[in-house]
Amino acid sequence: MKKALLLLLVLGTFGCDKEFHYEEPKGSIEDSETWSRPTMVDYYKEFGCSPIGSEKIVMAWLLIDETTKGRYLYGSKEKDGKNSFWISKFTPSGEYLWEIIDSDEKYHTHSFRNHILSDGNMVTSNIAMLDSYTPIHSTLLIINTKEGVLEKIVPTPETSFFDQIHIFNDFFLCNISSQELLLNFRAEKWSMQISNTGEILNQAENLNIPDSKDVWGSNNWFVHATDREINKKTVLPNDPQNSTWTFIPVFEDVYKSYNSSIYIEQDSIVVQYSLTLADGSIKDKIYKLSSDSGELSKEEKENNGTLLKDNLYELDREYLAPDGLTVNLKSIDVSDNNEGTTYYTISYTLTNRNGSSIITEGTFQACMEYLQPEGQQYGFFSRLYPGESINRSYTFRSLTSSPYKYIQYTNTFGSESTTKPIVWEIK
Repeated sequence: MKKALLLLLVLGTFGCDKEFHYEEPKGSIEDSETWSRPTMVDYYKEFGCSPIGSEKIVMAWLLIDETTKGRYLYGSKEKDGKNSFWISKFTPSGEYLWEIIDSDEKYHTHSFRNHILSDGNMVTSNIAMLDSYTPIHSTLLIINTKEGVLEKIVPTPETSFFDQIHIFNDFFLCNISSQELLLNFRAEKWSMQISNTGEILNQAENLNIPDSKDVWGSNNWFVHATDREINKKTVLPNDPQNSTWTFIPVFEDVYKSYNSSIYIEQDSIVVQYSLTLADGSIKDKIYKLSSDSGELSKEEKENNGTLLKDNLYELDREYLAPDGLTVNLKSIDVSDNNEGTTYYTISYTLTNRNGSSIITEGTFQACMEYLQPEGQQYGFFSRLYPGESINRSYTFRSLTSSPYKYIQYTNTFGSESTTKPIVWEIK
């Protein structure tokens, strides 16, 4: 009699992982002659792998090593009457190489969220379950993929059900998503940075995780760059051992788009911008900053200062901003309370003379030397229809010992977002 195969095949949210597990029919197996478990042939058809003892596999995910093209099935397999932690390795053509099965006397277990590390080994979570719906605890493991043996048990909290793992050259970062915290009542918020050998480098409730374009300066800090700012960030928030800073790049040209590249040179950080100007031409701009302080070199400070002074605007004159609004900064009044605080009151007019567009008004910022913005304008920002104007005033504050040097107008709202501020000097 022909047998039907009851399978669940899902393309999940695990990169190139595929999920594959069976559901037994209700009632006893003897009551149904149309049910059977997946066979080795079934697994090979779906995953290109030929696992031994396929009749004992409870659930399986496929992971492919993008470097070697080696294949792994992982999940759980029956052993000693329990669903047990299981990983098996195969050649790129699907031939069996090794497997690990580890059972727990008390709980069902399975391998979950597996990733290949940069050194070729594997990180996996051993999840203990009371039943199909009740998680108990999680253990993070590093597996030696050449020999198929446990390399390291990483000392992590049992409530760390890490479902987000980010792989880097010498280490990986683990995090628990808000979705996992919502669905898993035993999960607790925690993040960890772990070396490929299992050493804990940093851990906290939250860690800063770089994106793919950021560049590492060490295991503890990285550089992030956009056309609006260059940031040195630490993995551990408020890291007492490493400085953090923000530098604001200044461009003398209006541009349509840009690309940026980051390089680490000894104690310096170099960020190179390639700007596509309005006429389609390409112009490069390079900043070389101290990795410790984020400051320009003396020579670059002089060059940047000259550039800035050559591009300052005059008070009480109208200028067309890149967002399309006409800006008139009428005055900057500076006062001091003689107790350590200085006030900067600006008065300005914004006008929309664009006959066809509604424009959201931009914001003013108070800046330190070399245009590092420290004071931000807050409040409600209107949308100006063609022909409309607004007159406003706003007061910034600073410590008298750290005075502001410039006021700038910029726009960070949606389609009006501008790439070049208008800058006035505070005198």
